[in-house]
Amino acid sequence: VQGDQLFFVKKKIFSLFSCSLYFFNTVQSCIDMGNSGSSDISSCLLTEKEFLSLRKGDRIDHRDFIGMFAVAEITKVYYNRQGKVRIHYVEFPAKYDVDVDYYQSRHDVARARAISQRKSKGALSGYGKGRPVHIKPSPSDVSCGWIDGVITNRKGGQVQVKYLLQGRQQSKWVHLDNEYELRAPVHNHNNNRRNRAANQSSNSGYHNHGTDGSYQYQQQQQYQMQQQAQAQMQRQDQMTVRTQLLLDDTEKLLQLTRTYLDAANARKCSQDQLSIYNQKVVTGLTCFKMKVSGMSKNAKKEGIDFSTAFKSSLALIKIFENDYRTEFGDNAYLMQRLEPCLNYMRSVLVQENVPSLPYVDEYEFDAKVASSVISGINHAQNHVIPDRMHHVNTNSKQYKAQQQKLQRQYEQDGQTENVHTVNINGLTQDYNSSKIAFGQSKQVQQQRAEQDLNALRFQEPDLVNDGFDDDHDCQMK
Repeated sequence: VQGDQLFFVKKKIFSLFSCSLYFFNTVQSCIDMGNSGSSDISSCLLTEKEFLSLRKGDRIDHRDFIGMFAVAEITKVYYNRQGKVRIHYVEFPAKYDVDVDYYQSRHDVARARAISQRKSKGALSGYGKGRPVHIKPSPSDVSCGWIDGVITNRKGGQVQVKYLLQGRQQSKWVHLDNEYELRAPVHNHNNNRRNRAANQSSNSGYHNHGTDGSYQYQQQQQYQMQQQAQAQMQRQDQMTVRTQLLLDDTEKLLQLTRTYLDAANARKCSQDQLSIYNQKVVTGLTCFKMKVSGMSKNAKKEGIDFSTAFKSSLALIKIFENDYRTEFGDNAYLMQRLEPCLNYMRSVLVQENVPSLPYVDEYEFDAKVASSVISGINHAQNHVIPDRMHHVNTNSKQYKAQQQKLQRQYEQDGQTENVHTVNINGLTQDYNSSKIAFGQSKQVQQQRAEQDLNALRFQEPDLVNDGFDDDHDCQMK
């Protein structure tokens, strides 16, 4: 989800939120650990053949949700789902056990101790606590690249880096040899040269090519024009990337809709199965709304215009609708499910106020689910999204041409989006449950969090049960 408006939904929706990871997994053939500069590290990663040959009791290196590689033992192999195992971190309690899907996290698995106990051999091998670095945290904001950070901890060849992102302090573990995510600070020598030139030009003893300093002024003007042109090109490249990420999400949501409609049309799956397909679509629509809302808010903040991106997305929706109506237009049962989904997407893109969508409140939220979801989100932010951005940047001309083609198609067809009021009942027709709930707003959740914090802050101390266990009491005696 792009933008700084990542709304927190009620905690039990975490189990449904795993469906939203479908959006993030847009690229399966990602480059290993970033770019060719980190090939030495990527050679430590497990190949597909090696991973599929794992058995219970085998050990691997796995990168957890904070970015650290740690030794883990295979505790279960899911033979009914190829490429999925359950692991236990050797040095941590069982509550941190997590399921690992190779095809969703192939960059997070390596041969045992190959990275977790690897000594740094690169240019940053001498870096330690307190050393400034540049880190690429791969946040959801696609405009973010290398930012300043400082090493706060080191264990072997891995370091913890703290950095400031959107006004909030965050931290991440990364191996010193991972050149894709970590590098030495890069100083802007061009700016230094320009500053020295400016200082020298103001010095009466400096010889310039003209008594009035016109030559120096022209040089500075030329440099500023070059910098502005370069910044404009970078901004255009960012627009191409951000537009493509929106189109990727549009296509994924349309595919979820197609799968749901195909299941409804087949009439072979159970009502419970059809309900799950329906819930996935609604979860996808919720994420789509968050995505577009974040883009719109960033547009105002950055002074940019995403209208062409939204038009391209609308064009994809129209293409999908035409194709589906051509095939099933006379099937009223399917059309009454298709229309509400597409109307919601269009309403979001044209900036209409749309209601929050409900979810089925009958899923158990436990440590296993939370660990799996957090691990998946971390993998998407650290690998899937930045790798997709890298691919689009590398082929920006091709993607820009495709986007312009969609925009022209939308404008030439003279399309006007006749959206209407969102019908929530139409979007949840196949919810096979009476336990339907709505996620709390961000404001309400913040208020509840503050209330819980105050309750802990001002509670009376328990002088009888002081929280010490028996062993501690014995030691104190």
